[in-house]
Amino acid sequence: MSIAQDAAGVYAKSGIKAAVAREVELRKQLAKRRYGDPTEIAYLYAQLGDKEQTFAWLDKARAEKSGGLEPVKIVRALDQWHSDPRYIDLLKQLGLPQ
Repeated sequence: MSIAQDAAGVYAKSGIKAAVAREVELRKQLAKRRYGDPTEIAYLYAQLGDKEQTFAWLDKARAEKSGGLEPVKIVRALDQWHSDPRYIDLLKQLGLPQ
């Protein structure tokens, strides 16, 4: 069963937040066995509204020079934290305008 199929099953039973939380857990488990882009997990945590986990995974992505950070300015789930100093610092470190 794929991550998407598993999350879809959880969504059908418990709703979107539960499905996103399940996808986070599955991606973290998968990342223990093979490389997974940390931005995928960061953006999922952002959808859940978990600011601390979002920024922890964004920091990991920055440290790994993840290509998944390229769209960071247009990821709607991050809109809620555009004024957070960590977000502003991330943009500066990536050389992106604020």
